[in-house]
Amino acid sequence: MKQDEAMEFLNGMFVAFPGVYQWLRTASPNVEATKTVWAKTLEQITPEEGFSVLSRWSSGSLPVPAGYEKENFPLHVVSVVREDRTLKRKFETRDDFQRTHRRGESIFKSEPILGPFMKDVMRVYGQYCAGTITENERDRRIMELEKNAISKVGQKRKEATCA
Repeated sequence: MKQDEAMEFLNGMFVAFPGVYQWLRTASPNVEATKTVWAKTLEQITPEEGFSVLSRWSSGSLPVPAGYEKENFPLHVVSVVREDRTLKRKFETRDDFQRTHRRGESIFKSEPILGPFMKDVMRVYGQYCAGTITENERDRRIMELEKNAISKVGQKRKEATCA
């Protein structure tokens, strides 16, 4: 928000919340200097974002900062905008993910190999826990399973690049 846009926003805020302006006139030794500092704080946001917060505060759809926090009013505006931006990014990320992955589709391309591999590893580990195989036998079998899984991944990659 540029300086002139911030001043316009602050004037809109004073109209919507006259108590803030009244407090500012009595609490600040230099109202214009305070407005300039507040405008500097608002540089981080766009006028649309600022007026959106003001509109939601005025309509009651967003809780207004407590009366004793009048001196932090611009910081509250910026804080709400940052929270809005975070939520927007979160939803955009979710939407992008949903757009690129069909429902029920695994995001892990190695799942067809990884699933059986993990099942075999758990079977071997279960045999070890039951005492039917030794620790050395467990390690040997797991290493063999790893080699097989790695060769299957290599084979799948080769098939994918040749297709």
